Amino acid sequence: MKQLLSQGPFARLGSMVEKNNRLLACLTLFLLIVAGCAPSLKGQAMGTKLELVEQLKAAQRRAEENPKDPEAFYRLAIVLTGMGRLPEAIQAHEQALAFNPNETRVILAQGMVLAEMGQLSQAASKLGKAAELAPHNPQPRLQLALVYKRLGQLDKAEAELKRALDISPRDSFIYTDLALLYARQGRKDDSLRALMKAIEMDPNNVLARNNLGLTLAQLGYLREAVKQLEKAVQIDPNDASTRVNLAALYEDQGQLKEAESQLQRALRLSPMLKGARERLNRLLDRQK
Repeated sequence: MKQLLSQGPFARLGSMVEKNNRLLACLTLFLLIVAGCAPSLKGQAMGTKLELVEQLKAAQRRAEENPKDPEAFYRLAIVLTGMGRLPEAIQAHEQALAFNPNETRVILAQGMVLAEMGQLSQAASKLGKAAELAPHNPQPRLQLALVYKRLGQLDKAEAELKRALDISPRDSFIYTDLALLYARQGRKDDSLRALMKAIEMDPNNVLARNNLGLTLAQLGYLREAVKQLEKAVQIDPNDASTRVNLAALYEDQGQLKEAESQLQRALRLSPMLKGARERLNRLLDRQK
């Protein structure tokens, strides 16, 4: 790829789009899937408050009736995590690990919960151990990379992502994570290459297409940036952030009605989307 020269910041576009930051819900869902719970739970929230209480009672009852069953304590930890009772979840992890200190999935789960609690050094230690115990599983390394990123240890985060990629070389989202890391480091060319590789691995990776559109716009390739964002909207019409970014490009190219339409649809999808309402109001003022 030829060397790309930055054309300066693109005024109305935000920074690179990260994954959904509702970590607790995502963490709980991940643990449910790892635990092998019913397929009906996959892709759904843990449930209503009442359902959570019922799940907790059932998990506590199972743990009380089976005090020597590590699986009972592991599942109790999952429910506690879903309820946001993280210190208690850690205790349940410890009870499960008392039977098998090297149970990888429990160590991985505990590391993720510690990270959610902001105990990053302890989280890194647990996730590092999980990575050693499961050298062919990319998940511990991916989670460890996130922790290193939060600690500002970007070189270590990059190393873990590359190790995860060695394990799973066709994982589109690892390339996306690498691209986001490169962007944070100001390595736009590397970020661009990683995003293109992510899309090569999975053409339906909306996160990668969204960020590729942003990167191309920042580099001055506006027509190609619009194509990427339009394709992302086509793949996932319900992604509000993509529509806001597409609106920004339309506006900069004088396509004000198209920009207005994208912002209105974004707000219908996500009424509290940060900055979208203000942007729409400014756009409407321009058209008066």
